[in-house]
Amino acid sequence: VDLVQLCMNPTSFTQTVENIFNLSFLVKNGKAGVAVRSEDDAKVAARYGGPGPGPVVRAVPTHTSRDGTNRPRRQAIVSLNMRDWRDLCKAFEVEECDIPHRDGSS
Repeated sequence: VDLVQLCMNPTSFTQTVENIFNLSFLVKNGKAGVAVRSEDDAKVAARYGGPGPGPVVRAVPTHTSRDGTNRPRRQAIVSLNMRDWRDLCKAFEVEECDIPHRDGSS
């Protein structure tokens, strides 16, 4: 799933932050992971009208490696301000968010 399309609400900075915050719990609990789409994956996706290079969200079925040991989880802190949000929406040409806009917040 394209992370930008999933989380970036082009009409609401607040809802974008909420979406990223909610995604962070899926990552923390090992239900999802964030990666960068490879150039090859982006080329294949582009042939079918899909997104180009960029961040993606992937399901993480388990935190156990092949040898039965737990893999360490890695997390990052994301800084996002209104200017960056506007620039990202423009750069990735975000017209709507996969998560529907919620009335009652800006």
